[in-house]
Amino acid sequence: MILQGATCETVAAYLDEIISDSMALGPPSEAVHRASLLTAEAISAYLQVDRASF
Repeated sequence: MILQGATCETVAAYLDEIISDSMALGPPSEAVHRASLLTAEAISAYLQVDRASF
């Protein structure tokens, strides 16, 4: 999603949806959403570094 131009917030919302729907863990708390956002930001940062190495 990030490589296709999605924002970190969009990716975090998708991760929250997986937690809520696919894993059936209920609505994500603020702390869970923050973890999703940090995960998306870490992936985005990794991809920026990875692309820079080419």
